[in-house]
Amino acid sequence: MQRCFDDSEEPVESDMTLFFINGGDIPYVRISDYIPMMTELFSAINKGEIEYSIITPGKIENTFTVTRSDNDSYLVFNTKEDTITLSGSNFTNDAGATALVTVMDLPEPGKGEQNSGVSKMFRASSASFNQFGEFLRISLADYNIDMISEGDECYVPLQTMNDLLLSEQYIYLVFNGEKLICAAYGTDFINEMYTAKPQEMSPEYAAFNSNELMLLLDNFYGLKEEHNIKSFRSMVQYNGAELNGLYHNTDPVEFDNAMIKLTLEYMDDGHSAFSKNSWMSGDNSEEINMQLFSSMGKSTKAKFLSQIMFAAASNKYYPEGVPGYEEIGNTAFITFNGFTMEYEDLDKYYELKEIDPAKDTIQLISYANQQIRREGSPVENVVLDLSMNGGGAATAAVFVISWFLGEANIAVRDVKTGSETIMSYMADINLDGTIDGNDSLLNSMKYNLYCLESGVSFSCGNLVPAAFKASGQVTLIGQCSGGGSCVVLPCTSASGTIFQMSGTKQLATVKNGSFYNIDQGIEPDIAFSKADSFFDRKALTEYINNLK
Repeated sequence: MQRCFDDSEEPVESDMTLFFINGGDIPYVRISDYIPMMTELFSAINKGEIEYSIITPGKIENTFTVTRSDNDSYLVFNTKEDTITLSGSNFTNDAGATALVTVMDLPEPGKGEQNSGVSKMFRASSASFNQFGEFLRISLADYNIDMISEGDECYVPLQTMNDLLLSEQYIYLVFNGEKLICAAYGTDFINEMYTAKPQEMSPEYAAFNSNELMLLLDNFYGLKEEHNIKSFRSMVQYNGAELNGLYHNTDPVEFDNAMIKLTLEYMDDGHSAFSKNSWMSGDNSEEINMQLFSSMGKSTKAKFLSQIMFAAASNKYYPEGVPGYEEIGNTAFITFNGFTMEYEDLDKYYELKEIDPAKDTIQLISYANQQIRREGSPVENVVLDLSMNGGGAATAAVFVISWFLGEANIAVRDVKTGSETIMSYMADINLDGTIDGNDSLLNSMKYNLYCLESGVSFSCGNLVPAAFKASGQVTLIGQCSGGGSCVVLPCTSASGTIFQMSGTKQLATVKNGSFYNIDQGIEPDIAFSKADSFFDRKALTEYINNLK
C-alpha cells in the first residue's frame, strides 16, 4: 500500500507491490511497476505528461532499458553486471523543457506554450545553451547491491530507485515495514512513517542500509571533489568512532546520530543537514534537535555567529525592523532576508488588485521599481541589501537579477554527468503584461546600482551577487558572500532517516566559456568589516555619493 500526496494536500492511497528476495527484508520493486508510478507522481507535481517505454531483454541478455522519446534519454539496468547507466541529465526533466540541466523552482525555457517564453512573467531571452556531459554509470556491484532479473522482469531495490530518480524531484518514498509512504519535500506527510513500531535492523538490512548510503553519497553529493573525498566508505572508516555508526550498524539510533555528525560537522556546507530520525529509531525529535547545534561544523557556526552580529546591528539602527523599501536622499534601499513567493502559480500575481510589498520578493521588487521610477523621484542610487539574505526561491532570485540587469543568465552544471546549461531570462517586473524598457534599471541608464553582501548571504543570496559580479554593472559592497552553490538534494536512507545534502546541480558563473563554481562566495568590490556600516544608512548614502 502506498500513501501519497496530491494537489489537495490530502493523502491518497494506491497499490504498489514490493518484493523480498529469498525471504530477506530488503524491499525490491519491479521496474514495470515503478516507472508507471513515477510517471504518475511526475504528473502530480506538474512536470507534464512524460512517456517512458520499457524494453525488456532482446539481443542483450539481462539488460532492461527505459527510454524517453521526447528527449532521447534512457536508463539501462544490467542485472548480470549489476550496473545502472543513465544517458544524461534530462531523463527526469519536465516535459517540453529545452534546458538540459534544470533546477526545480526555475521556469524552464521551452516549457511554455510559446517557444519564446516560459510564462507571462518570464521570457527566455534566448535559447538555452546546453553542453552534454557523459553517461553516468553506477556499479551496484561495487557496493554489494544486487539487481535481479526473471524472464521479462527486472527487480531493483526500492531505495536504489528512489536515490536515482525521485530525490532530485523533491519526493520522499519510505517503506516503514507496514506501508509505503510518499511525501513531498517540506510536507508533514512523512511523519506517517512513525506509525510503525521502532526496531533494530537485521544484519542483512544494516549492510544494505550502509552500502546504499555510500552509493548515494559517492554519486550524488555535489561537493565531493571540493571536500577531497575519494570515497565515502573510506571517509567513514578513517574517521573512526564518530562515523562508525554509519557502517553496517544494526542500531538505528547510532546510525541517526552518525548522520547528524556527517551532515552538519563533516559536510559543513550550509545546505547539508539532518531533518528527521528514522522510523526505526522512533519519533524522538526533541532529543535530536538538542544535538543539532552542538554538532554544527566550524563554517556553519561562523555563519550563525555572523547572523547574530548582523541582527544586533540591524536592531540598533532599526529597532522596529528594516523597511523593505526606504529612500534616504537620492538613494533607494531594498532589503529582504530571503527570496520568497506568495504564489507558485505566477499568473496569480497579475490578478492582484494592489501590490503589497510586505508579502513577498516579487511584490516588493515591483513596488520598488514603481517608486524609483515615479515622476519626480530623486533616486539616483539603488542599493539591494542582501546582507542578511539566506536564500530561498530561485525564481524570485531570477526576478531580482532581471530587474537590475535586464537579462538574468543562470548557469547550472550537473557534476554527476558534467552536463552544463545556461538559461537566460527577462522578467515583467512591473507586472503590466509586457517585458520592455520599464522593467530593467540597467536599460534605463539612469541609476547607479549597488548590492550589499555579507557572509550571511547564502544560496540564492549568493547567486544574485555572483550574477552582478559577472555582469560588471553592479558594485558589490560589504564582505565575501557565504557561498552555497549546490542545489539542495532531499534524501532518505534505506532505514528511513530523512536528511538533505548539497546535490549534483551546481550553480556557476561563466567566464571565457568556462563554468566556475560559486561555492567559495563572491568577493566585494568595496569591503566593509563592521556590521554597523550596513545599517547606518545616512552614512552609507554619503559614502556612496562620494564614490562618484
